[in-house]
Amino acid sequence: MAKEIEVHDVYSLLTGMKMLGLTVKETAKELNVSERTIFRMIQDGRLKASKHDMPFGKDIWLINPLSIARLEVKKQMAKENKPLRRKRKSEQGSTDKR
Repeated sequence: MAKEIEVHDVYSLLTGMKMLGLTVKETAKELNVSERTIFRMIQDGRLKASKHDMPFGKDIWLINPLSIARLEVKKQMAKENKPLRRKRKSEQGSTDKR
């Protein structure tokens, strides 16, 4: 009976934390990248995340859903608004003025 309570407690902790953010695995699936890439994005600041202690010595990272959305919007904008190709210096000087 005690084990069932422990499992239930861990489950309730996890479901309660879903409101705080997505796990590394869920975020990796959402962004279509590896879990290692998610950790790199956390480290370099592209994603905001917090580390939570779980029972039995386990830790879980929860990624802020707003930072995921912001990253997806930036990616989408980059696809839609590709900058025009700049002229090279050699091309700029070669125009004839008559």
